[in-house]
Amino acid sequence: MAPQVIRPTNVSVLAVHRLSLSERGDGNPDPIPDNQLTGVELIRRFTDHDHGHLLGTGRREPYHLLLRTDGALEQMLPLIVGGQHVVGYNWCSWAIAIAGRYHERELPDSMWHALVEAVAVLNIVPRQVKGHSEIDPDKTPPCPGKYVNMDQLRVAAGRLMPPGCESWDIRTRLRYIARAGFTL
Repeated sequence: MAPQVIRPTNVSVLAVHRLSLSERGDGNPDPIPDNQLTGVELIRRFTDHDHGHLLGTGRREPYHLLLRTDGALEQMLPLIVGGQHVVGYNWCSWAIAIAGRYHERELPDSMWHALVEAVAVLNIVPRQVKGHSEIDPDKTPPCPGKYVNMDQLRVAAGRLMPPGCESWDIRTRLRYIARAGFTL
């Protein structure tokens, strides 16, 4: 199946997820500590012919961005390619996955600041930032987790957004996102 192309003008949601492959499971026979999870490793696991289908994404990378435990942000998919991260919203959303178990422990400051900055830049187009569980309330455990306060994230990111950006046309918004280093 070919990747779905998303039009930036259709993007209405920026979905925030939690991701940990540190525990063994049916779709994850080879656990990896959260602090060793990188974009390359994540793509390998999701697209692996023998095990990728077990992770529920049809052997496709689901997230546009991975926020690693060291605070680095890696782009996994171009922003015009749909990920497989929230059923019913893949055609109109971008996704950020936070590496770690933040339904069990606090998000470190370095990761929080990187997340806020990324959301501030990408929210120029979506205008709605939602945790996976806000879109899919049946998601358990809660995603991105009780230690990632989505209300605080929305407020903090809003403070970093440029004055007047709500009136920018789509070309200006996309240039801003590209200047921040994201691949469209």
